[in-house]
Formats: sequence, C-alpha cells, structure tokens
Amino acid sequence: MKNIILRSISLLFIIISLQTNAQTILAEDFETVTIPHLPGGWLKSGSGIPAWKTGSGSISSWAVAGGYALPYHTQYTIIDQRNDSTQNYLNDTLISPVFNLTGYTNVYLNYDYFFYNATISGNTEKAFVLGSIDSGVTWTIIDSLPGSAAIGGFWATNHTNLSVLSGTNCKIAFTYTNGSGHLIGAAIDNILVENISNNAAAVTNIIYNNSTEGIATNGSPIGFTIRNDGTTITSLEVKYQINSQLPVNQTFTGIHITPYTTQNFTFSTPLSGAVSGMDTIIVTATMVNSVLNNGLSDSTMTTNFVLADSAVQRNVLLEEFASSSSLSTTNFSSSFDPITTFLNANTSNAHINIIKYEMNFPGWGNDRSYNLSANERKTYYNCINIPQIYLNGNLDIYRWNTPFNTIDSNHYFAAIDSSKNSGAFISMSGIYFIDTLHHKIDINISTLPTFTKTGNYHLYVALCDKHYKNYDNEYGMTDYYNVMRMMLPNGNGTFVSSWVSGTPYNYHDSNIIYNSYNSNSCTSLSDTTGLYPYQMSNDFWNNPLFGSKLVAWIQDDDYQEVLQSIVIPASSSPDGSSFVISTLSNVSGIHLFPNPVKSSTNLQFFLRESSNVSIRILTYNGKTISEIANKEMGVGNQKINISTENIPSGNYLISITTKGGMEIEPITIIH
Repeated sequence: MKNIILRSISLLFIIISLQTNAQTILAEDFETVTIPHLPGGWLKSGSGIPAWKTGSGSISSWAVAGGYALPYHTQYTIIDQRNDSTQNYLNDTLISPVFNLTGYTNVYLNYDYFFYNATISGNTEKAFVLGSIDSGVTWTIIDSLPGSAAIGGFWATNHTNLSVLSGTNCKIAFTYTNGSGHLIGAAIDNILVENISNNAAAVTNIIYNNSTEGIATNGSPIGFTIRNDGTTITSLEVKYQINSQLPVNQTFTGIHITPYTTQNFTFSTPLSGAVSGMDTIIVTATMVNSVLNNGLSDSTMTTNFVLADSAVQRNVLLEEFASSSSLSTTNFSSSFDPITTFLNANTSNAHINIIKYEMNFPGWGNDRSYNLSANERKTYYNCINIPQIYLNGNLDIYRWNTPFNTIDSNHYFAAIDSSKNSGAFISMSGIYFIDTLHHKIDINISTLPTFTKTGNYHLYVALCDKHYKNYDNEYGMTDYYNVMRMMLPNGNGTFVSSWVSGTPYNYHDSNIIYNSYNSNSCTSLSDTTGLYPYQMSNDFWNNPLFGSKLVAWIQDDDYQEVLQSIVIPASSSPDGSSFVISTLSNVSGIHLFPNPVKSSTNLQFFLRESSNVSIRILTYNGKTISEIANKEMGVGNQKINISTENIPSGNYLISITTKGGMEIEPITIIH
C-alpha cells in the first residue's frame, strides 16, 4: 500500500540529508534572514515588485484551481500571487550567489518546492530552474518545477543534475511567470548544491505486515526501501537480522537506481523466529556496486514490532471529502461514484467501505449535508483541498483527469486491491438496529485483536445515507451516495488505550434519537416544502431502516492509520421479523460472567415486571445460534447458566426479549 498511497506525514517536511561523503557547495534554508528580505548575495529581478520575498508558516487562502493553501514550512522564499494579486509576474527570477564547480564531477541541485502549475482562463503559470556559467551574464533553462507537487496540499523535493554547468563561476536561478493571468505562485526552500559520492545507499524504510503500526507475523515477507545518495546503483548486498539470530544476506543484481531516486526490494527469505512481545528487525545495505557502501551514516535501519498471533482479512476504508457546492468536486464525484459502485463498496463481501463527507466548500457554498461531524473529520486530517481521498487514513495525492480515463480508474483499482491484500490484525462485527416506532437507534460493535499493544486508538462510528437526491445544488449533481449523516458519539470517536490479543473490546450505544425526511429510499421531488435536511443537522435524507448503513473503523490517531473497518446494514430486528426494538425493556442490571467464555457462563439480570422472557444467542447479523430460554419469569433477580460447549468460537450477542422490548449483551466464546 505504501508504494501507491503516500502518507501525509512523510511529505510535509522534506529535508535533504547531508551524506558523510557528499561535498556541500551551496546551501540556503532562509532561516537566518529577517522577513521579507533575501539572504546576502541572493538577488531578484523581474516585473513583480514584491516577488521572491521570504516568509514563514502557512497561508490559508481559497482560490480558483483548488485554492492556494500553502502548508506549513519554516522560512522560505515565495512568489504569492494570490495575496499580491495586483502584480503581473513575467519571468520574475531569484538568483543565487556565484559558486565554483572546479573539480566536481557529480553535482546536483536539491530543493523543496510548492507549485501548482495551474491553468486558468487559458493562462498557465510556469517555473524553471536556470543555470549560468558566466556569473549570470547569460542563462539556460536546465529544469522545470513539476506541477504535481501541490496536489494534496504538500511540499515536495526536486533534484536537478548540474552537469551542464561546467564553468568555474556558476549561478543558479528560479524563475516564475504567470502567463499574464491571475494565478497562484511558487515557494522554494532548503536549496542545496552538493557533489555526491560514489556508491552511497541509504535504507529509508523497512516493510512488513504493518510497518506503520509495528505489527508483524512469522512467515510474512520483509521488504525495504533504498535511496540512492550517490551515483547510479546497479547491484546491492543487503542483510536483515531478527533479534539476535544469524543475519540473512541477499545480493540484488540487474538493477538501475539513478541518483536521488528510491526503489523497494523484498527479501526472498520471509520473517521467522519472532517471539511473543517486542521484536527487532535490523536491515543494512553493506555493499553498493560490489564495493563498501559509502553512505555509512544511514546504511542501517532498525525498527521494533510486536508479534501478532494471526492476520485477518482487511476491509479497506475509503474516506472522500466532497461538496455539492464545488465544481471540481462535482466533476470528481460523477466519475468516482461509478468506480465505488462497480467495486460493490459498503457490502460485506467487497472488503471496501466508503464514507463521503459533504463539505461547505468553498466558504460561500451551502451543501445541505454538511455538519459538525464532517468538519471534525476535515480538521482531523487537516484537509485543505476538496475533493480529496483518504485510503485507510493515508492521503492519496494522485491527480485525476476530468473526466476520468482508464488510467485514473486503474489507479484507484490498484490502490484499493493493494490495501485489501495488506492484511489486518483486528476483526470487527456488529448490529445496527433501527426502531422506527420511537425513532431510535441501537448499536452493538465488537472488536477482537490478534495482537497486544498500547497506543492512541479510537473507534469511529458513522451512519450513512446509501443514496439520496439533492436538487438543491449549485452544479447540477443530483445523486449522492454513502454520505455521512451522524457520527457516534461524534466525529472525534471513542478512545481505546490498548489492545490485548484475544480479548474483545465492545461498544454499545442506544436510545439515539434520529430524524428522517422521506419514507422511501430516495426522493424525486425538489425542495420546495422542506423535504431536505438543513445544513449542520444530523438528519437522514431517507428512512434509515431502508436507506442507511453503518460504517465503523479503528484508527491509530498517532499515525492516522486505519487498522480495520466494517459495514453493517440497518436491521429492524435480530431475526428479520417485523418486531421493532423498544427501549422500554423490563430488563436491567445485565451481568455476564465469565466473558469471554470457554464452556459455560452465568447470565444475571433484574426483571421489573412478570413477563415471558426469550433468551437467545445470536450472530452479529441476527441469526439465532441457540435458544437458551423461552418461559414466564416473575419480578426480581434472574440467574441462568448458559452452556457454550457446542457453539463455535467467535463473537455473538445474547438477546433478552420481554413484552416490553429487547436488551442486547455481547458475548465472546473461546475454546
């Protein structure tokens, strides 16, 4: 998954690391100057008077072409046409001091940048890297700034080979032009010119079952990422070691890694010998091009992991930030919705669950489905561009075409398939009950981890309209799918401090009041008489019994990584009959001990009035596994012994039904 979906945390602040054998020729990070002045020796030229000034922090400013919302960076130099809108930037240039390249053979320019390469009203902004070998008298274009850097709202890093600068008195420059239109701008930081060494490789990542969470299983593949910090790599010798075991060595030949690029590899010998508790993996790149690795400072990487008992099928969670009041989002959704429909998203066997958060975007929009929980999720991810996709908590920075083409579809198919196959270490099950008589909701969710670990986890629960029509929109899109209407207890979820392998964590929420606008699954009427929900409400567009599903997931808030998700259809009763759950049950004080259960357990509860009582063990999809009792009981404390010897291990529910309604208690059976 990490090869396709890039984590936001790895892109925010990209700093060029200085290798032991690399020779620094020119370096400027703009940290020591007083804003807005340039450092000594740096010059600017062009038509925009405020152009190429220094700044710091972030810029939040919605604009055309997706908005120029500059993410945080320490001090940088910038052309900000969004806030200097009166300026006409034509070939505005930032010029470096003179530096000498005599005797250097492998010189590269490295820099962080933020640049849209936007086209608006027929005008396209452009930015280039220039070079001069005569102290700036004449200039040649030697590179251009890639335009995909800002997609997803991130800074990126670029590397430019300066072999064309063979003179002794060289300069580099960054030039920007707005194509005579009102466009966006560009920002540059961490400029570094260095002569790279030969045969230098860095280990930048260790890849196993869930390397983000630090969870692995014996028998799983071990991979790693190599970054080339020197000249082209054609062969590698790399070893890995688990705890104090003997190292596993492997030689990789027939490869071609150019300078400053990365490549992933997988050892042919899988992980073995890990023990319960904390384990260690050490990966070392020992030889590069058949000689000793010169990148000694970062040739070795060490990581710790906990051993999981087993892996389970992963259900992918896809979160989409959208809006009916944004043209770009309307264009995206009209192409993306058919993909999720084709994949049978939000069905139990598809292993892909989707939630769409409707945003009030841009700020003057009026999307009726926008509410506080949607905003809480937007804040959680610091989502600054709409539309946006997060796959298992990882931001997808892929830039799609309008309309979609085959390449776009294939990207999402590949990303989702890769995530499905990555494995998970928590299973989830649950029931989503709708009481249409009292307009109340009852939810039971059970999770069972196969690993033991403490952390900063949350269980998130979202109730979603499967499909509704909204004729009150700005750009003609009427059909909306899988839109979140309510999160429980809110968009910030429920905190879980730790997981213990084989020990379930159960979540129960009841007496949740809901409101809905249409008795059918989807309205075909325009909103002239208040048929639609109002903005900031948690109301359903349709009757939730027929038109909603529950999506729940476990997320590590330290990494924003989603560990597992589940989709649960709405149900009116455990056995599918016309019985409607009532919250006026005669039962209270339910106690089940022991739980988890090996062979038998004791169920205790208090009955407030005499009633016929039916006690059953149910699966989480409502199927009756065993009927424990069905008889008249009097007022008072009740105690019933339940044998579970003939019931397979798993997560179930005990239902207690009286004339007043039903109560549910989760039970876990382990043999």
